[in-house]
Amino acid sequence: MKKTGKALLFIFLTVLLALSLFYIERESGLFSLAFSAFLRQGGLSSSAPQESGSPSGEASAPAQHGADFIPVDGSGSLTAAPQDRNPQNTGEAESFPPLFYPYREMLSDSGKKIYNQVYANAQALNSSFSLVCSSTPEELETVFSAVLFDHPELFWLSSNYQYEYTSGGEVVSMALSFNETAQDIRACRLKFEAAVSAAANAAAQYDDPLEQEKYVHDYLLDRVEYDLSEPLNQSAYSALIREKSVCAGYSRAFQLIMTRLGVPCYYCVGEAGGNHAWNIISLEDGFYHVDVSWDDPVGNPPGERHYEYFNLTDEEISSDHTRTRLSLYLPQCSGSVRADRTPSGLKTYSQLGFSEEDILYTLEDYYNACRTALVRKGTGNYSLSFLLASQALQEDIYASARGEEHVSRYLEDAAEELGLNGCSYQFELSAQPLDGGYYVLFQEVWLEEGLPENAPSASPSPDEAREAVSPSG
Repeated sequence: MKKTGKALLFIFLTVLLALSLFYIERESGLFSLAFSAFLRQGGLSSSAPQESGSPSGEASAPAQHGADFIPVDGSGSLTAAPQDRNPQNTGEAESFPPLFYPYREMLSDSGKKIYNQVYANAQALNSSFSLVCSSTPEELETVFSAVLFDHPELFWLSSNYQYEYTSGGEVVSMALSFNETAQDIRACRLKFEAAVSAAANAAAQYDDPLEQEKYVHDYLLDRVEYDLSEPLNQSAYSALIREKSVCAGYSRAFQLIMTRLGVPCYYCVGEAGGNHAWNIISLEDGFYHVDVSWDDPVGNPPGERHYEYFNLTDEEISSDHTRTRLSLYLPQCSGSVRADRTPSGLKTYSQLGFSEEDILYTLEDYYNACRTALVRKGTGNYSLSFLLASQALQEDIYASARGEEHVSRYLEDAAEELGLNGCSYQFELSAQPLDGGYYVLFQEVWLEEGLPENAPSASPSPDEAREAVSPSG
């Protein structure tokens, strides 16, 4: 620890394992590492994290979830009543841009009218209504599926419904079903909107839609637990509020947040060992498949992230995913973001906005860059990125992160410059290989002044004990 001519600031550092080296992506070589640390005036001590996983550091093959997407289910009954030719709440004033609501565009003109009506009545929590125009049971099922697939924000709308039909087979009325959140819809909507806005606002710190997408993907992996027993598991509400869901909930939450960010993102259904749901997203050069729930496999340790199903083409996902129903008509996925047209199949650092002046060559360069960034950003939750000259430097940074030197070399100085009287510091590292042997290091930071109640108490180091400096914590 460095000493100055001023009153000495001794930093007590306890490094607790939040998550050890927890993932190596089979193809892209993505590494992730996470730590928690508490700093106070006093001495310095640390405990190195333990590594998990196989001895080689390779991640074991993830166990995927089962079939958990529930298709719409309509039940009809015969009626002698004539069709109401003047139905209320038709939703004719509603507007749905095709880029963000592709399923509506797949419908006939009459189907689009019923779609608007279903949406308007679902928004108003009006369960029963006469159809604006007659339909057939088959068309009504298609229309209702389109509404559910296009609108994850309707978290209170259940996938089952009823309808009445005449002796001639014409469907003339419909009854929607709502889940338990409808009983306190105002409070549930407020909580839901707050959660969606929090995730979207956090992702909006990035300008690049690809970086926004990765943030939302990781946001859901870090918070949602796969749970088939969750009663609302077909809704985005289960993922964002209860933080327990299945493929349908993961996918609808991802769809909604990306849509709020202005990135077209669709709910896709099909077969993957049974009925399954995932997403199709539009990026700069085309469409891609994203399966967030399969990137959060069964038995996944808390905080572990996978990317096997992140931005795949039709060809890449076809080995275990097959589109069905209306999703057959969603755009083809054939973009090239994962390859970016470099001979190595990797991105160049210039494509990520770096220049030659940004390259870090040594650990000392990295420590200085971290200190400068922390002082500039201050307290809060934010993301940093660094361009590394080589894989060797990336490995040195990961190795140093497992011991006290990694933090003490820059965190002590940054805390002093910021005038923090004790702080809580957490960080996660992930590294991605680039073309030419470079690496980009992503560092997610949580820096707060003060200590949590359960922060470990400090004990002085041998050197500090000899100097008779007593810890204050």
